[in-house]
Amino acid sequence: MSDVNIEQSIFNIEADLEVIFMELEDNGGELTPELEQRLMITQENFENKVSKYVKAIRYYEDNVSILKGRKKGIDDLLKVRENRVKRLRAVITDAVTRYGVKGKSGNSVLELWDAKLFTRNTEAVELKEDRIAILTEEFFDYARELYRQGILETGEDIDPTGMLEAINAVCTAKYGENFVPFTMGDFANTRYKISFDLTPKELLTDTQYILKAFSALTYCSDVAFCTTKDSIKGYIKTIDESDLSIAELKVNTSINIK
Repeated sequence: MSDVNIEQSIFNIEADLEVIFMELEDNGGELTPELEQRLMITQENFENKVSKYVKAIRYYEDNVSILKGRKKGIDDLLKVRENRVKRLRAVITDAVTRYGVKGKSGNSVLELWDAKLFTRNTEAVELKEDRIAILTEEFFDYARELYRQGILETGEDIDPTGMLEAINAVCTAKYGENFVPFTMGDFANTRYKISFDLTPKELLTDTQYILKAFSALTYCSDVAFCTTKDSIKGYIKTIDESDLSIAELKVNTSINIK
């Protein structure tokens, strides 16, 4: 079969399928006996029908590949344009902050003939990922040691202050005397989402204590930091900013253009 015939065959199949799909949509997705018959691969036309369907599949796969390539090109171009806007906004923000007229709220304003620019200060929590990672590792290492010693087995209460002091001692030994100790505020605001990859049989043969289960089954479990920034911001604003070392409240300055 020539390329022209193949293309014509694919075009005919595509046209037929498009009609069927449109009728399916008109029927609310219901496959009527008539439409099912038109799609059905019967013994009589087995090879011919399969061959046509293969051609249609390849045709659609080629279209998908082309569209994916176009999408990647558009996404790359979009990222370039977004980065340019970000850099230009940073330059303008700095300039207006330095040389603009100070407003009543402490922001800076610059009026042009075709635009009005003014800065705006917003508060945002910036997580200290390195400290969160250290605290996570040391906390669960300590928990595993408690498990090995049978302390978790007995169900005895564990003193958070004593555990915190032990973790800080380990961190100081590892990272030097300049290491900033973790605080009870860090303990209170470091929330974990712990998941397990277990079968019902494994779940039924284990205990109900999550910490013990995690300490015993590290090969099939995962842990991730999940404290929201809003929660940390609330703690800083209402309780004690100085009692938190895993995050800090920073003021970000942006620019609005109207």
